[in-house]
Amino acid sequence: MSLILPNYDFSSRIIVARQCLKIYQEEKQKLKRLIKGKRVCITSDMYHKGETSASAIESCLLDWGIENLFTVVLGNAWANDVVITHLKEKIGDWKGVIMGNNYLHVRCNAHILNSIVKEGLSEQNELISRVKNVVKYVKSSSAELLLSSHMLRRLNLTLMDF
Repeated sequence: MSLILPNYDFSSRIIVARQCLKIYQEEKQKLKRLIKGKRVCITSDMYHKGETSASAIESCLLDWGIENLFTVVLGNAWANDVVITHLKEKIGDWKGVIMGNNYLHVRCNAHILNSIVKEGLSEQNELISRVKNVVKYVKSSSAELLLSSHMLRRLNLTLMDF
């Protein structure tokens, strides 16, 4: 590379890592100043035990100096109920608490929609399975050729039209 760009100074991965960490710390401080005193909503999608997730979220809230937690968006897993219970106990006396934290937990709409679609599709599994089997049969046999030529004739087309 020095032949192509002789004046370019290549940094080691350690130097690049230090620079990235420095930029991260600077940006983090800017964000902390920006959100100081403001209501904050957080979203988390962790797949750990409820207590583990709750401790991680609590640690982040303390590290970032967030005192006005407005809502926490989590999925519908049972472990997330544990997270909310834990957080309510820990932040119940924080100055930013509103309405006794009764509306702290906001369930993730994407998870709710996914559950609805899965439930709706589960009722159609047999039909979907039948269609897949027909497609497999047609693709793996001479029936594909017969079906194709039959459809072309019905549409008054020939292979030359394509």
